[in-house]
Amino acid sequence: MDFRRAAEVLDGIKKDVIDVKEPFTSDETNVKSVSTYHIPYEASLPPLSEYEYNKYQYAKSLFQIRQFDSVKDVLGNSKSPKLYFLRLYAKYLAGEKRREELSQEIFGVTEDTKADNLELNSIYEELAEDHDKGNLDAFGLYLFGIVLRKRNSGFKAAAVLLESIRKYQHNWSAWMELGSLVQNSKMFMDLQVLVNKEFEGSVFKDFFLAKLCIDLHQPSSIFGAIMEPLTTCFPHSAYVKSQWAISYYDTMDYNESLLMFEELRRAFPSRLEDMDVFSNLLYLQDSKDKLCVLALECDKIDKYRPETCCVRANYFSVKREVPESIEYFKRALKLNRSYHLAWTLLGHDYIELKNTNAAIECYRRAVGVNSRDYRAWYGLGQAYEVRKLPYDAIYYYQKATDLRPYDSRMWRALANCYQTLQQDDEARDCYKRAAACDKTGKNLAMIQLGRIFEKMGRMSVAIDYYHTVWDQARFNKISDELAEICLVLARYAKSKERYKDAIAYAATALNTNHPYHEQARVMLDEIKIFKEMSREKRKKAATTGRHQENWEHSKVNMAKTPSTGSAAYSISSSTSSSRQTSSSLQEASARTHFVELGKYLYSLLTKEAAEGVSSQRAAARQKLSRLNSLQFHELATDVYDELIRRNVEKHKSFLELREEFHPRRNQARQKLATLPDGRFKDLASDVYHELKRRYPHIPLEEELPPMPQHKLIDTKAHPSQSTNIIPVKGMISVESVDYSDEDEGNGRSSVSDNGNNTQSLDSLMADLGNMVKTPRFDMKNSTDVASIRYEYESRINQMAKRIKMLELSLDSDTSNNAGQSRIKQMQDEYKQLDSKYSQLSTEHREQQVAVREVKNEIKQLVDELKNLSDANESLRIQNDKAEAEIRNLSQETKSWRRKYETISMELRSFKTRSIDMGDQDPSSNFILKPTSNGAIGHQFIIDYQSAIDELMKTSRSSKPPDVLLSMRTIVMACKAITKEVEDYEVKVGLSAADQESLYNIKNKFSVELTHLLASAKNFAAGMGVGPVSLLDAAAGNLTSTIVELVKLLGMRPINDNDNVMQSLSISDRGNIPTINDNSVDNILDPNQLSQFLKTETDRIVSSVQSLLGALRSGDGNLYGTITSIVEIVSDIIQTSQKSFSAGKGLGYKNQGCVILSDLERCNSKIIQIRDNSFIQSPEHASAIDKRNLAQESYEIAKHTKELINMLDV
Repeated sequence: MDFRRAAEVLDGIKKDVIDVKEPFTSDETNVKSVSTYHIPYEASLPPLSEYEYNKYQYAKSLFQIRQFDSVKDVLGNSKSPKLYFLRLYAKYLAGEKRREELSQEIFGVTEDTKADNLELNSIYEELAEDHDKGNLDAFGLYLFGIVLRKRNSGFKAAAVLLESIRKYQHNWSAWMELGSLVQNSKMFMDLQVLVNKEFEGSVFKDFFLAKLCIDLHQPSSIFGAIMEPLTTCFPHSAYVKSQWAISYYDTMDYNESLLMFEELRRAFPSRLEDMDVFSNLLYLQDSKDKLCVLALECDKIDKYRPETCCVRANYFSVKREVPESIEYFKRALKLNRSYHLAWTLLGHDYIELKNTNAAIECYRRAVGVNSRDYRAWYGLGQAYEVRKLPYDAIYYYQKATDLRPYDSRMWRALANCYQTLQQDDEARDCYKRAAACDKTGKNLAMIQLGRIFEKMGRMSVAIDYYHTVWDQARFNKISDELAEICLVLARYAKSKERYKDAIAYAATALNTNHPYHEQARVMLDEIKIFKEMSREKRKKAATTGRHQENWEHSKVNMAKTPSTGSAAYSISSSTSSSRQTSSSLQEASARTHFVELGKYLYSLLTKEAAEGVSSQRAAARQKLSRLNSLQFHELATDVYDELIRRNVEKHKSFLELREEFHPRRNQARQKLATLPDGRFKDLASDVYHELKRRYPHIPLEEELPPMPQHKLIDTKAHPSQSTNIIPVKGMISVESVDYSDEDEGNGRSSVSDNGNNTQSLDSLMADLGNMVKTPRFDMKNSTDVASIRYEYESRINQMAKRIKMLELSLDSDTSNNAGQSRIKQMQDEYKQLDSKYSQLSTEHREQQVAVREVKNEIKQLVDELKNLSDANESLRIQNDKAEAEIRNLSQETKSWRRKYETISMELRSFKTRSIDMGDQDPSSNFILKPTSNGAIGHQFIIDYQSAIDELMKTSRSSKPPDVLLSMRTIVMACKAITKEVEDYEVKVGLSAADQESLYNIKNKFSVELTHLLASAKNFAAGMGVGPVSLLDAAAGNLTSTIVELVKLLGMRPINDNDNVMQSLSISDRGNIPTINDNSVDNILDPNQLSQFLKTETDRIVSSVQSLLGALRSGDGNLYGTITSIVEIVSDIIQTSQKSFSAGKGLGYKNQGCVILSDLERCNSKIIQIRDNSFIQSPEHASAIDKRNLAQESYEIAKHTKELINMLDV
């Protein structure tokens, strides 16, 4: 654990574990498992010498101010464990820093264009070599594990990190790096077994496993088993409390999490760690006030912490101020680009703004930083689902379910995608998983499961799910979805005549909004009607039972005494009251049956109105008129139920069995499903007309004509001729009545003349005649009444047909008149349109003439543009030739200037010698001369002198900022001198006195060079106001230091090799001297080519930095900067190709040519970008062109580095 975490945990340790009375020293041994004082790791390392200790302290101070390159330079190549780790770790961080600098802004860079750490390969090679030799300590192994993980060697990295932890288990960073390699639960379980075995009793092991439980979203039972002993040992630790709070938040136990976070805030009000998670919790609970207070307090503590920015962003999110929230998330990411939580929440904000492209980019960044963030995977699934790409969404939702297998939200989202693709089996399985994991009580998954089973026709299973949802949620706030399933439950319970349950279901939906409230009210009214009908039916059954007893008794009496009309009338009157009681209910259902049958038979009724009713249908309908009210009501109900089944509940094969019906009636109801559509329509039309006849006051679609006036036979019944006819035993004659042809009669409902419904539909029509038979003495009178009624109804039908025909004729005449007026209106419209067409044709012809003229002008302009393009191309070729000639002349000038400087130096030496010094010792001359054992090459001193002279000239010119360009040459010359001194120091051992003098001079040299740089910057920023004398003084001081250095170590004369290297030294414009292509001597060997490439790499880096600065500032000199990079790369390619074509370079030809081809490709792209976007107005170049230019510049630097690494192997 790092120092801060360890101190935080120790602060919360249980007080009875430590001695609070005695002073704590490094010799105490009371808490070996906690305190780092008692770990003998540092004692096992070799001690530092005083010289190494001073370097260590200096490098450590530089490391703390993030000057990583300086740390690397100070420590050199030391192999002492402390210095070794600090040097390589600083080198690694320097590479990471440069990688981030080469990356662009928060957006605009895809994952494929991310920069790499260019230092990784060199660090890996050095660490791998020492690891094979067994020379790495715990921290060296830790760094080696990081490098291996960066190189995607996961298993090897895990082994190295475990080796590091075995040596020093108190390095919390090593534990965290090891945890980042664990990607799933299986790996976690395996690692848990391993570390429990190897680090038994270790506190760090327990903290690590607890942290890993949260990161991998393990069950809370596993986390609790690990964390509870730590809580007992560290009850007051802020870190322990925060881990509990995060665990509760992760398992969606928001109330417990809120309590833990509030307790943590009270105990540690200035602690910002994990406050971003706390702000997420407050956002989910919509606690604006608490979130506002938290944001203000965090801002007061440190407004530039990423956690503070995240808290403020969540505050703006809860206020629905999404743009401000996005700005704060971006600010957090600028402070820490690896802040995966900010990436994820930023993606959520973009989803809210419906910017799916930006949201997907954010989620991908979050996954790239932390692949175990289920919220980012879930967000990607949401984004692709919004874009209607369900297959892609399924992939990302599956990733989320792998990480959170106990989260119902993940399974519901996955199931929804499967439903979109109509994969019902997979959707059903996912909803079952979601229902099993649902802890919120919303039961959304169960609702969806019920709908799926309802769609499959498995209504009973769907009802079970719906009832479970209703039973769990009926006392909470009723949602629209719950109201909908309540209505489904109510309909199902009503169909099963479970009216009490149906009322409970409908009453639940009654407390909702439109339209469910109205539907529930209608449902309750229907249930009330059906309930009354059921009650009346039961009463009817009881009454019929009593009537049956009377019937049996009357049969005995009739055997003794002839039946009289008065006795028949008294028996009939005993049942009349019950019919009158149920008439209102029958009329209500008849109204419903009439309306639905009318809609269903519209076409058939229209046809009958036009063509009339066939004799067969008239006979069938006459038979229906003989049924009593109850019999006809049951028949109409069965036909209506079959109609509903055919039109609405098509998934049912036949009508369901009903327990209150006789089995034979249920069988007849099911036989209705076997009727073809034509026969069923005939039966339905018969019932429809009978309803129309029995209930004339029901509103009809067509009003009946007036009743014709006929002289009817007096049919007034005498007391002995009651219309309520009681059949008498011994007087019943059986009449065979066929309602329809063939098997149609089998589709009728069974009706009963007693409460038990003992007559079936098959025998119904045969018994209808018997039921209406009267005793023999009234048969003639009844027959006359029936014939008169039939004649009357036939005449009514004929009159209705005639009226219908007259209405159709009237409609035809009306439509003809309307057609004539419509034709006249259309003729007028046609004339108007014809006139308008003529006008538009004229305008069209005029426009065609204008278009032809424009085309001719465009053709002339295109021809002129082609001519100008050809002229421009020729001018460009001439310009390229002129530039090439200028480069050659400039190179030649530099070469002659260098020769002049060399000759001038030699002339000064000769002039000095020519002076007659008499007997004076020549060694007393004041001219420093090259010697064979000198350390510094003479040419580097000459380069320095030339650079200083250039600086002096520039400082007195009209452009003071140009001194910075001259300073670059001075710095490169000083770097070359420093390298000469370091090489000499390694090759030739110096005495202690010389070593001390050299050390002092080198320190002075660094100080004076820094002073000169500062003076040059101040002079350039002074815009001509600053005195040039300060710059001269700084240059003089630096020169004096170099003179002292030369006095101490001497100069080395120029030889042939030096001449070659001198010709490859840095020039002002970044060009190399011309090399004779036919001269084999000018071809560089691999060592010389490597030195040349290193020099050119520095120039490329300098040019790229200038390019990036110009891109940010919009400098107009971008074209020249790009051209300089192109020239440098061209020179590198040309020189390298020559070296690979002969001599020792042939061994590098195959691999080198591949790298050179990549360089040439990048160079071509840069030329193309320059010519397309930066040749005229660079400041107006698009952001994409600037990004591509920076990317290709980075690729050039990378390929050049690969070329150098190939030569140095």
